[in-house]
Amino acid sequence: MAKFFRFPWATAGDKTTIPDAIDVTGLVSYQEGYGADYQRDPATDPLAKRIERDKMNQLFADVTSNIRHYQTNTFPEYITSADNGGVAFAYDVDAIVRYDDGGGYKLYQNTTAANTNVPTGAGWILFVTGVGLSSDQTFTGKNTFSKKLTTTDTTTSVTSGTYSSASNIVTVVMNVASHGIVIGDIIKVSGITNVQVATGGSNVQFNGYVRVTAQDATSVTFEIDTLIGTVGSTALTGTISFTYGGVYSDSIPKIKSGSTYFPMQPAVAYVDFDGTTTPPTISSAFNISAVVRVSTGVYDVYFKDTMPSANYISLIASDQVERFPTAKATNKFTFTTRNAASTVTNSTNCNVVIFGGLS
Repeated sequence: MAKFFRFPWATAGDKTTIPDAIDVTGLVSYQEGYGADYQRDPATDPLAKRIERDKMNQLFADVTSNIRHYQTNTFPEYITSADNGGVAFAYDVDAIVRYDDGGGYKLYQNTTAANTNVPTGAGWILFVTGVGLSSDQTFTGKNTFSKKLTTTDTTTSVTSGTYSSASNIVTVVMNVASHGIVIGDIIKVSGITNVQVATGGSNVQFNGYVRVTAQDATSVTFEIDTLIGTVGSTALTGTISFTYGGVYSDSIPKIKSGSTYFPMQPAVAYVDFDGTTTPPTISSAFNISAVVRVSTGVYDVYFKDTMPSANYISLIASDQVERFPTAKATNKFTFTTRNAASTVTNSTNCNVVIFGGLS
């Protein structure tokens, strides 16, 4: 770079704060800058003002301090109301800031126009910085590099709740005695079985992971995409609970469409190998520990990290006409390849990609 500011200007020099608002006496301010009085001739004009060395030092210090912040941190810190003259700053959509939520600085991205909430409030999500992991992060085997909220899981029962729906989306509000989650956290919900559909009277059954869209001290709100139209009743019944704590915060990369953010679903495992050699020759892999040819055209693909469940989705490609899964387990995946005559045959070029496996 042209210049790295090891030290902001006048770090060890004398400085005097420059006010933001216009000074009525004509002194320098951020709103006006150096006014007309500073161009007057001090030798002949009693209204003339000389440029103050300590205020010039402050001006350069403010500029170089902010440049150094960007050089060393990339993203700016959250603007508090105290920074903005006592008024909450309204952030544009997609703004990214550094914010200390009490547990150290994290990056947050805004998803709501003119958002004046703090980054732990509505309209903000944790921002993914890539696959580099800090000491408190891990690859979960659950489609994302994520940050764990605590070291243990906590299961909380729901005392009551309501739901409403529109455009195939059921919005669920669960009332609880207490909880420890914030907006944007991923929680595991189980036992929603009696959300009635207006037409036909069938039930919505849901067990899975959802992102919390709203919360207060005694309630949690999230949405379920039902694809079944509007529901008929508004009371939640059945035994409903949710788990948090050991579940992971929402750092899943997003794709934006309009004003909506849709989570990307990266592969949890993949492998490219030659199935004709003994053992099969792996050319590229992620989260795969080994590939074993059990018999002609039959392969066991072993996962390095055991899947949370065997409910994952597999995509298989090879140079043989037929390829299909024959068994799925949490530690391995088995598939078979056949030629055009449906004869089991080894494959030279095998590609397997695994998605899901959350529950």
